Amino acid sequence: MTAHAFLPPSGADAWVHCALWPTMNAAYPDVSTDESEEGTAAHWVVAERTWGVIHREGDRAPNGTVVTREMILGADLWMQAIRPLLGQELHVEETLRPSRYAPENWGTPDLWTFNLTTRRLDIADYKYGHGYVPATTWQLVDYAMLVLGQLDLPTDFDIDVHLHIVQPRCYDAEPHRAYVTRASHMRAQFNRLTNAAGEARNPVPLARTGSHCKHCPGRHACAALQRDGFAAMDEAFRTTPLELPPAALAVEMVLVERALERLSARATGLREQAMSSARAGRLPGWTIGRGRGTRKWAGDPVHVIEMGRTFGIILAKTEVAVTPAQAIKAGLPEEIVAAISHTTPGPEKLVPAPDVSGIFGVQP
Repeated sequence: MTAHAFLPPSGADAWVHCALWPTMNAAYPDVSTDESEEGTAAHWVVAERTWGVIHREGDRAPNGTVVTREMILGADLWMQAIRPLLGQELHVEETLRPSRYAPENWGTPDLWTFNLTTRRLDIADYKYGHGYVPATTWQLVDYAMLVLGQLDLPTDFDIDVHLHIVQPRCYDAEPHRAYVTRASHMRAQFNRLTNAAGEARNPVPLARTGSHCKHCPGRHACAALQRDGFAAMDEAFRTTPLELPPAALAVEMVLVERALERLSARATGLREQAMSSARAGRLPGWTIGRGRGTRKWAGDPVHVIEMGRTFGIILAKTEVAVTPAQAIKAGLPEEIVAAISHTTPGPEKLVPAPDVSGIFGVQP
């Protein structure tokens, strides 16, 4: 097997809807970010804790990320959620063999365990992000299908299936969510996954836009999403009656929210590519601007505090210098502040260039 599955369970919520997603995911793999490295470290802390290894704040994960108190508290919540499963044979971070229906479909659940005596299968996944993930996510459904294959059991085997999501940083839902069903009742979902896998392996897979586009790594290069984005922009400029009947208003709200969702996905996909081109001076009609910067002290804060004392002004907060803006507000002359401080540049942002002539190859 390769390092990454063409049809990963982690992307099932996308490829069950869009057959082009696996191809896009392979062509534009996600780059490592501070957030993704933090998530990897948090998963490591949880896996270690499951085996009884307790890490402390300040330890370092194998990827070099510092273990935080938030990660430790998340591991505590994880252990509370899986406590009823302790004492059984736990499969932690074990890669499952490929699906009997699609060899490109395989993955590594955070934890699963099967009790033949009680005829119960538990699958748990740890999420460190903030966005709500339901226990009915296609990722867990896919894991259930793969685990049944690992156990050489038919997909309609009559057992209880408990799907768990443990998400400590989702603040609008309980951190532990579970969905209970029967494997025999999941047959329709397994069939849909199998059919979606077949569509994704077509020579020319069909792209379908939707909420799954928001995190697609290839959204900047997707023609279908581009068409939907342009259609949404056209819709935004249409004139509509000021007063809509409730039924028409409800329908239009659905259409507008859906259009905004696709536009947002398209915009986030293009932004980084556009920033890169603009930095190189190759983005017609756009340039690099900066937001308002923050003024900070250029030297030792102790000298700032002493300067304030010279003017009879207290510029310290428990021996920490106040900000330059606060110093001016307190009465320190602005020219003095300017001499002992500097302004950092604000974050980069795209702004329309003053001269957009020739942006489409047509001179005015």
